[in-house]
Amino acid sequence: MIIAAETNSHQSEKQHHWRRIIDEWNQGGESQKKFCARLGIKTPTFQYWLAKLSPKKNRAKYNFAKLEVEPSAITQCKDQSIRIELPSGIKINLPLVLRMDELSNVFKMLGVTHA
Repeated sequence: MIIAAETNSHQSEKQHHWRRIIDEWNQGGESQKKFCARLGIKTPTFQYWLAKLSPKKNRAKYNFAKLEVEPSAITQCKDQSIRIELPSGIKINLPLVLRMDELSNVFKMLGVTHA
């Protein structure tokens, strides 16, 4: 079908375009934010393509474990945060008062799924 061939060709061109951009970022020393600002690219778009085009074998699989916290422990630590370190080196500090839906959104943005 001609339409399917054109769509595949367009997707291939788009992937090639983003691979070049990602290669340029990998060769430089800029942060994603500065690199994207310099090129006029939205950072979330860049991060989407970076994740999409990264080799699947290098993508870490995350598993969740049930964590039970006593309410008294939370009230004692109101001004503290939770620190999450991913295998990729990303470090995230989250407030202890974060709602479950907010936490879920953080994990979705990182591409982390749960069972």
